[in-house]
Amino acid sequence: MKALDKKYTWVELCDRVIRHLGVKKSERVLFTKWFMKREGIGYLFDPFLIWRCFFIWKELKKGLDHFIILSGKEGYGKSTLAFQIASWIDPSFNVSMICYDAKSFVNIMLERANSNKLSPEGLKALVLDEGTELLSRDHQNVTNKVLIKTFFIQRALKFLVLINCPNFHLIDSVVRFHRCRTLIEVTQRAHYKGITGKAIKIISDVGMKTKSISGVKLPIGTFWHGTFKKDFPKTIIRSDYELHKHDGIRRTLKQLQGELGRKIP
Repeated sequence: MKALDKKYTWVELCDRVIRHLGVKKSERVLFTKWFMKREGIGYLFDPFLIWRCFFIWKELKKGLDHFIILSGKEGYGKSTLAFQIASWIDPSFNVSMICYDAKSFVNIMLERANSNKLSPEGLKALVLDEGTELLSRDHQNVTNKVLIKTFFIQRALKFLVLINCPNFHLIDSVVRFHRCRTLIEVTQRAHYKGITGKAIKIISDVGMKTKSISGVKLPIGTFWHGTFKKDFPKTIIRSDYELHKHDGIRRTLKQLQGELGRKIP
């Protein structure tokens, strides 16, 4: 993806996106105001995904909920794209809102529930990185049930939840059919396919046989192809993320160690 933010000013980028998308006059004032507040995050992906972020932001502001799943192979940049999207929807997003285990996920939700203080945007983005282990249909345990119950209260807490996983079809059916409103397949490094609406249900049904997204034929207008940068949002320091990730991995390994200890005398 070309470094357009180095070639154009932020105001010029906003005008380019508006022209590219053909934004209606009635939407331009609000979109421009929203776009201008994202300069400190960076121009990270194509106009179509920018517009999708704007749409999700508007829905969340109205009190509606939204749930995003990012699927793709390891090393393709799912986490990077998830952080980019989260930051564009919630500019206050930071590494503390990235979790790798169920306990951290619930603790963040609980802290939000106990606090009357909202972010400047009035909402919070939360990324559950590599969610397959926690939400797999093959792991219907107490942790899984707690997480699914938590999803149903995200609307009241004004949470946007993003899940990163290697395969969409490994995610529990409750999440796939009833929670996911935006599905993003990272097809290769810096390239993705965005899927919305009834196409998500089609993929859940038809693609279940092959555990595939790309092989499913979708109606025109329910998907698009786009690109994203390999960079983190400017608001996230990579070294802080690496430390946070290492801590998450350590907690996960300790949890697994405990489970093995209970199963093996």
